[in-house]
Amino acid sequence: MDGEVPKLGEIKFSFNALPKRGQRPDMKKHNEILADEHVGLIPCKLGVLILAHANAEAVAQLLEGVYRKYNFYVIHVDYRADSVRDTLETIKGMLLNIG
Repeated sequence: MDGEVPKLGEIKFSFNALPKRGQRPDMKKHNEILADEHVGLIPCKLGVLILAHANAEAVAQLLEGVYRKYNFYVIHVDYRADSVRDTLETIKGMLLNIG
C-alpha cells in the first residue's frame, strides 16, 4: 500500500480515537499562563525518587539542596537499613519544614 490511497473499509477505525463528548475543561487559565512573557520561567512539577541505603544525614542534606514545595518526593529506604530509616523518621519534622 505504499503511496496508494486506501479504499473505504481498508482502514482500521475505532471511535476511541475520537474526542469524547461532554463538557470540555476551561482553558482560560491555561491560555493566560501561555500568554505570559515569562512562560519559560514557570516551573514544572517534578517527581524525585531518592534511594537511601546508608547515611541518613547525606539524604537530609540532599533534600535541603533540591527541595522545592511544588515538586513530589519519594524516599525509598532499603529494607535492611533500619538505622537509616530510624534516623530519617527522627528528623522527618525538620525535613517537612524545609523551604
